[in-house]
Amino acid sequence: MPSLVHKKTKPARRKPGAQASGTSDCGGGGCDVQHKVLGLLALEQRSTNSKGYASVLGSYDTAEEANERVREELYRVKAYVQTAYGSSLAASVSKQAQSKETNGMLQLTAPLQSIVSRKDSFRWQTLTPGAEHGKIAREFLKDASEVEWVDESHFTDGLDLWIAV
Repeated sequence: MPSLVHKKTKPARRKPGAQASGTSDCGGGGCDVQHKVLGLLALEQRSTNSKGYASVLGSYDTAEEANERVREELYRVKAYVQTAYGSSLAASVSKQAQSKETNGMLQLTAPLQSIVSRKDSFRWQTLTPGAEHGKIAREFLKDASEVEWVDESHFTDGLDLWIAV
């Protein structure tokens, strides 16, 4: 297995003070007026247990800004895979990535089966203002026996840990 190289990519463009925390005073989302970007990672363990990770990756004034952050997260994973595992696996991630847009809200899902020997996958999703991010995370991570909410920096900068787990 190639050695893991953690490549820093440029940070996402954000407006000052527009960060969201992984928790909300509104009971899982719902009281603000900004679009949120939700990052999700489903890890399949070798046994019957699986684990999920979730993070609110930022809050944005427009859906276009949030959608751009979703795209940046996929590009970040592809860049990491290319650096750590080579161009052929990075191309495989690109081919397997699924894009869905509903009412201007982007959702990208990147299966990692070509990189790891499990059915792991990332998903990044733009949420409308007031959307219940906890409920949306549970829908994607429905097979996870445990879901851990992590802060943005841990989720985004931990690619070498997530992909190599």
